[in-house]
Amino acid sequence: MKPRTYLITAIWLVAGLLTLINWEMIVRPTQLNAVFATIDAPLGALMLAFAGLLTLVFVLLLARAEGSALLEARRLTKEMERLRALADTAEASRFNELKNTIEAEIGHLHERLDGIVHPGATDRSTGPPRAVTGASRDDSGGAAAR
Repeated sequence: MKPRTYLITAIWLVAGLLTLINWEMIVRPTQLNAVFATIDAPLGALMLAFAGLLTLVFVLLLARAEGSALLEARRLTKEMERLRALADTAEASRFNELKNTIEAEIGHLHERLDGIVHPGATDRSTGPPRAVTGASRDDSGGAAAR
């Protein structure tokens, strides 16, 4: 428990102990002026009831505030999860777009490389492709080095 909780508990225990010790004084009838009339009632009991009523109102207001805060936190958590899912979807879309762009660029690079390595292979109108010698191309895994 927090120190504040210990302090509040200690105050309530001291107040309860003082109430029990002085119970005879608390319930002793006294003449009270109620503006329009004079009443004989125990002042201590009235003050104790008033303090209890204020405490009850405070606890109810505190519970309401805590409930509202919990509902707001729950709403915000759901909203955050929805936004996270939306961000994940957008990120996956961007990754797919990047993958497609990279694949297209690699395809273009392969075409350009094929055009450089085999200059006549793609253009058949100029005649048969030129033969590539073994010294410039290594398809057999090291045959060009022989």
